[in-house]
Amino acid sequence: MSVTFTVTFSLIDPQTPGSIKINILPKDIETMAHRELAFQIFIRFLMANNINIDINKKEIDEKIVSKILQSLVTSNKDERESAVALMRHVYLKCIKMRPYIRQQINILFHRFIYVNGNLHGISELLEIANDIISGYNTPLKADIEDFLLKILLPLHNTDSLAQYHGQLSDCVVLFVSRYPVLTATFVRSLIKIWPKTFTEKEILLLDEIEDILATTSQEEFLKMLVPLFCQIIECAVSPCYKVAERALLLCGSDGIMNHMEKNHKAIMPIVFPALYRISHRHCNAEIKKLVCTVLKMFLNINKDLFMKLKKGMTTLKVINSRKENIVILGNNED
Repeated sequence: MSVTFTVTFSLIDPQTPGSIKINILPKDIETMAHRELAFQIFIRFLMANNINIDINKKEIDEKIVSKILQSLVTSNKDERESAVALMRHVYLKCIKMRPYIRQQINILFHRFIYVNGNLHGISELLEIANDIISGYNTPLKADIEDFLLKILLPLHNTDSLAQYHGQLSDCVVLFVSRYPVLTATFVRSLIKIWPKTFTEKEILLLDEIEDILATTSQEEFLKMLVPLFCQIIECAVSPCYKVAERALLLCGSDGIMNHMEKNHKAIMPIVFPALYRISHRHCNAEIKKLVCTVLKMFLNINKDLFMKLKKGMTTLKVINSRKENIVILGNNED
């Protein structure tokens, strides 16, 4: 049964114009039109600035918040959208209820991640989470860090990631921009759960990495440089064209170029061998073209290091060729 609210108003003091008391009672309403009307009345009342609203824990309590949250995870998309708007205003106006709202939202996320992966309303919950993150204040607290690493991070590991990744990525990017010290920790943790054979998810995660790097400090970048570029180059050599293309485009994006220029001496030895092999062996002309673009970028950044790495690859190629010839001669003698 869908749940919404009836809202009744009564004057607290007839002598005080605009003095209104709110009384909110949960009530079952059968039609979406009625539910929508009730939500809109409630929202308009919460938005009112020209009246004295007596809203406290007595009027909007845990029971009311729980009913709104039930509407957030219903299968009816219109109802979820109305509930999002209502919950945002409740969270903004009812400061005493904020800890309870955060707790209950975390419980819903936990249920989705570990119990029921088919829960509706994850996108809508993430929209509210984004508002909550916007209101976080420094210094960093343990429960705030837990939200990033125990809620937002595991949400990347579900099969339905594509359905809510836009909202999830927005939350993560906002979070690490407010708490930069957690950027490297999050990215390293994300790499540990990186999908191996799920093309769509890999592309989504590469998109998110690009957005994160756009706001990453040099200090945090250095902490994740090695695992990050090992993962990027692993994607670049993927047999899946779309994954390889996205990884190579990431290497040339504005968000990462500045970091690559500053840290090329550490990055080039990681990525050059694979890029060099792709440029000579890959069967797809578009991938070869993208690789050549990245290699040309490295050449312009540091020609001496580029030529040194290229010489190393040429020498290795000669050595491997000689080993192959020795094996062939040995087999012929047999």
